[in-house]
Amino acid sequence: MQQPLHRPRPHPHPHPHQTMPYSFRKRSVQAAPTLRAPPKAATTRAIGVASLAAIAAGLPLVLLLLLSLSTATFTGAATAIKNNVVTRNADNARTNYYGDSGLRKQDFDAGDFGLAFVAKLDGDAINNNVTAQPLVYTPKSYGKPIVLVATEYNTIYILDAASGTILASQNYGPVGPTNVWGFPSVVAGILATPVIDADTDTVYFVSCRATGENQVKYYFYAADVMTLQVKSGFPVAFAGVPAANDAGVVFDDYYEKSRAALLMTGGMVVVCFAGYDIPPYQGWIHVIDPTTGAFKTAFSTVSSKDMGQGGGGGIWMAGYGPSTLDDGRILVATGNGIFNASAPPGDAIVVGTVLTHPTAARSSNATAELPRTYFEAVVTVQMDAETGALAPIDWYTPYNGTQMDYNDTDTAADAVVVLPEVFGSTATPRLVLAGAKQGPIKFLDLNSLGGYQQGPNGTDNIVAEINPYPYSPTGLGVWGSAGVYPLEGGYLYFALAQGNIQAWRRSANTTDGRVAFEFAGATAENFRGGVSTPIVAGTGRAGEAVIVTLDAEPLPESDMWEFVDMERITL
Repeated sequence: MQQPLHRPRPHPHPHPHQTMPYSFRKRSVQAAPTLRAPPKAATTRAIGVASLAAIAAGLPLVLLLLLSLSTATFTGAATAIKNNVVTRNADNARTNYYGDSGLRKQDFDAGDFGLAFVAKLDGDAINNNVTAQPLVYTPKSYGKPIVLVATEYNTIYILDAASGTILASQNYGPVGPTNVWGFPSVVAGILATPVIDADTDTVYFVSCRATGENQVKYYFYAADVMTLQVKSGFPVAFAGVPAANDAGVVFDDYYEKSRAALLMTGGMVVVCFAGYDIPPYQGWIHVIDPTTGAFKTAFSTVSSKDMGQGGGGGIWMAGYGPSTLDDGRILVATGNGIFNASAPPGDAIVVGTVLTHPTAARSSNATAELPRTYFEAVVTVQMDAETGALAPIDWYTPYNGTQMDYNDTDTAADAVVVLPEVFGSTATPRLVLAGAKQGPIKFLDLNSLGGYQQGPNGTDNIVAEINPYPYSPTGLGVWGSAGVYPLEGGYLYFALAQGNIQAWRRSANTTDGRVAFEFAGATAENFRGGVSTPIVAGTGRAGEAVIVTLDAEPLPESDMWEFVDMERITL
């Protein structure tokens, strides 16, 4: 279950996008617990701005702050572009690793890091968040780095990354407030992080527009990055699109929420939806042709046979987008279902009634049955390279999925991250990292996710798991995922809400050849706000990276930007 914007939470889980203060401090960080003398390298101010803008999602919309290295010259492109796509969390695998950012630990040690600019955007005291991650890159037509910021008020801004000058802005329709979803102050606007095609300097995004009292519509846009003018043939509406996997399920704007970042892969744009916990809603995966706006297919996570329970299975993933290695396989995580709250936990619907779905795409158990409904699940769908059609080919639901469903500890509260090869083994060369609000972090085999209760005695059939909570007594959960550092043997960094920041490293294989991870250390202090997922930024050389996170501490004297000194942790 995700939480509607500005709605009090029913239990003490911190909202991942609380309003944040505007002060900052600088503390150096090394991405791994070994220190090496780096080779001499120039660092650009533009690069510094980019890496920090990458985690600014959740900043109050009234003021957008960007921080930069203050003394270096301003040259070069700003953000890592993978397959000519500028996307949330660094790449389509969602690793949060900006290995070509140019940021170095030494630059922070020199004290050259500080506030670059403050930009005044739209918003008010209630609806004032930038929920989407700002995107930074260098358009061909401008030749210098820009920051693209999308707001809840349906406005996109283009800012010069060095000065903060607003180069262009465009509003894409009214947002209310309306009484939709029973929350009169809520506006939705642009919540999901857009995606940019760097080859054509085109930005793709989803906008929620108020069309009347208790009425909203979602639209898919394509616009020029620098002028923000809408391309011919756009926008296109989502309303009434049927699910290709179940014609009995039709997209209804009223019940859906666009929260997960957009994905561009295989020449298509992938858009996911969740809900506002008002039934009936479903999780959706839409595949759209970015050149024509044509809907190629739509996949519902909930079968029409299970809609009598109210639906569910939303794909929100704390704002992360679907992940992929650009090989046609797309991975998402789904949230809880709707079930009879008076029933015992074991009666909660988790995976529905299975149906036979033989496929050769799975590396093992190729004729395994797949669910018709996906609650509390990590799901792999295969996208056809020619038609864009989607077919589910694999899934994993935790063995205690019914209890998770009952307790609202969503699998979909965390991202699905495809880890670099350094974290794998011969038996499981690529791992998938998945978690839940308050559960262990799971490592799945990309080629065989694990199904449901397929391990010994009905447990999980997974590669490994770690539990960060014993190392953070005050930590309430992980909303997001890890900052991935693929050098020096492989490290993962987690920030726990109202807890600490932890490092875990890839250790030696177990006696049976499986991958193992071990706790490497943690910050001595806790972060009382909702801390963002750490990003790891560097030069691609060992010993030079920095970890950056954002502390959503509600107290005015608190610091917002956190540069965690991993050299002082106990290893």
